[in-house]
Amino acid sequence: MDTPEKTAPGEPRPAVEHIEAGSLHEHESEAIASIDPSPDCGVEISGGRAAGNAVQDIQDLLGEGAVLLPIRRGEKGPLLQGWQNTTIEVMQDASYRERLARGNIGVLLGRPSGGLCAIDIDSDAGVEPFLELNPLLRDTLISKGSRGVQIWVRIAGEYPALTKVKTEAGADWGEWRGHGSQSVIYGQHPHGMEYRRVNNVSPITVAFDEINWPEDLKLPWLKDASDLLTEEHGPAYAVKPGLQTNDYFFAARYHPIAGARGDPRRFFECQLGMWGGASSPENVEEQLQKHPAPPDLTGAAR
Repeated sequence: MDTPEKTAPGEPRPAVEHIEAGSLHEHESEAIASIDPSPDCGVEISGGRAAGNAVQDIQDLLGEGAVLLPIRRGEKGPLLQGWQNTTIEVMQDASYRERLARGNIGVLLGRPSGGLCAIDIDSDAGVEPFLELNPLLRDTLISKGSRGVQIWVRIAGEYPALTKVKTEAGADWGEWRGHGSQSVIYGQHPHGMEYRRVNNVSPITVAFDEINWPEDLKLPWLKDASDLLTEEHGPAYAVKPGLQTNDYFFAARYHPIAGARGDPRRFFECQLGMWGGASSPENVEEQLQKHPAPPDLTGAAR
């Protein structure tokens, strides 16, 4: 591989080329290899840039509307109390910019930064399948800390606030990071490695509905009938420490089947046989699977 040309301080670094299918880690290795970490250079290196130039570099990358947050080096949490309410005006303050340059740098996401958001994928194994579903996102900013990646986008229109994303089986997959969240883009990860940009280009603009998600994910912004019932009546059960089922949840769920208003316990005992065998959360989940709600549940739940 040819030795990459070094850029003079203050010059923009060439963007990493379009990431082809299956080559994310190859490009990441090339980007990291282009960093000259010689100890006599006199500046801290992160993501191929000198710390003194980092603030302006990130603003050039993300746009002048991005709100940056100071974080201690080697940490993830912003130093400012109430950092969620930080506004773009602070970026004009010279002392604030100096504070940013002394440690890690986070980016306030969502409305304060003009719709700048991030898709946080927890594992390396989850990255390529997601990019295969979203080839357009190979051309946006992608950064990396310890594992997985952050895929940065600017959203046109409506989008969810910060929310965790899990698989249908309940395993962690990552996060959608919108309003109420921040992501570290520069500095040292708590595990010791530097945050780096494996695709060093500005975030592209997309509509949230253009993003495709793996089929095995339970997307919290898409609510099924059970989610609507939980919002109105509370969860189906609780463990306090013994199992307690929620009469109101089940009455609303199965009332259309019962065909008449009545004692939900009697209906369950006679028609579904749920209560006699529901001795644990697993029993309740099994019964819910055996007895799906009727198609008109959402109307009945209201």
